[in-house]
Amino acid sequence: MMKLADLPLEILQRLDGLWGRIRYQVDKEDKDHEKKILHTPGNYNCVDQTPAAFAAAVLRNAARYWESRKGKVGKRTSIIFHEFIYSSSEAAFLSKTERAAIGAEIVSLFPDVPIRLAWHEDPVTGRSDLHVLFGYHTEENPPRVLLSARYGAGKRSFSFTAFITEKRINESLNQARGPIENRLVTTAEVGRERRPKRNREKQTPADILITILGPDWDGERKNLIPILRKKKIAVTRHNDEFLSVVLPGRKRAVRLYLDELVQAYDRAKQRQIAAAKTAARKKRQLGSQAADDL
Repeated sequence: MMKLADLPLEILQRLDGLWGRIRYQVDKEDKDHEKKILHTPGNYNCVDQTPAAFAAAVLRNAARYWESRKGKVGKRTSIIFHEFIYSSSEAAFLSKTERAAIGAEIVSLFPDVPIRLAWHEDPVTGRSDLHVLFGYHTEENPPRVLLSARYGAGKRSFSFTAFITEKRINESLNQARGPIENRLVTTAEVGRERRPKRNREKQTPADILITILGPDWDGERKNLIPILRKKKIAVTRHNDEFLSVVLPGRKRAVRLYLDELVQAYDRAKQRQIAAAKTAARKKRQLGSQAADDL
């Protein structure tokens, strides 16, 4: 077995980065964690729940991998861990049972590598983020690089698998949640929702049109064309699948698929509901603080 002192400098340098991410998971002073509840991280495929046990498992597999590659042709990777974030939507307010179910599904993606999961929960907005750290090499003998061994196309294939897994989790949990205002969405959908908030210029044409329509449109396809004409928005072409409209300030028409518009409508409704819940929660908190001051 290769000793720590025998490992190449590239591996030892990565170890510093690994410990930095482990500390980040529980760092209450980090600006990303302001006003958030940091749940105790959990290890999987490790000897115990300590950070050291996770780091040791990651390093052990990396050392075994380097040893198994001695004398073989080809470049050995110096990466020893990877990470990704699962994000819930705003106003999701995940329950303990739902967090456990999501965590179990995520762990199922990594049956043969050490894993460390940490939930970061925002009690005001209802958003929760699951920070996942996982070893880059498998427990097999000889070890293999996880993303190329289990996911044939590497990181791209893994990302797709993770997306499908999230979708399956959400569909299962949404059956119990019921109404659309409580619906969970995937991390990719959450990202699409947040991008316009970070940069309004990156709003999609569908989002812009939904903003223009405002409360006048109820999301029903049959009512869309009459409302567009009422608002004097030029419709150059339309059928059962798409329509072409000239948005204000633009000279050329843009094609928008009806499915895309309905999705944009649903996102806008979700944002309105999230904003209302956040405002109500803040109002209750202010009321509680005022009562305490009396």
